[in-house]
Amino acid sequence: MTTPAVMAARPGVEYRTIGDNRVCSICAPMDGKQWHITDAAWRRVAPPNHFNDRCSMVTLDEDEMDSAALRRRVTSEPDPAFDGPPDGLMERTIA
Repeated sequence: MTTPAVMAARPGVEYRTIGDNRVCSICAPMDGKQWHITDAAWRRVAPPNHFNDRCSMVTLDEDEMDSAALRRRVTSEPDPAFDGPPDGLMERTIA
């Protein structure tokens, strides 16, 4: 997601839940929230945010980005044991 070619082609990310009746109170408020890929804030809430988290982040191209979803404030916080992706996960390069 963070390689330069992907960031150029798909400059947005969106948080998505499964959308069923088991979505928890941590994840439900974030469903559909979007960030510019260069905004470090999305990395803090990138799944998993709790045990058995079934959510995902998807990349978006310019046409898929929505200004209201980008501006939306989210006050939900990950479970304290899940404060972001594992160290180095976001910095991996594919050879």
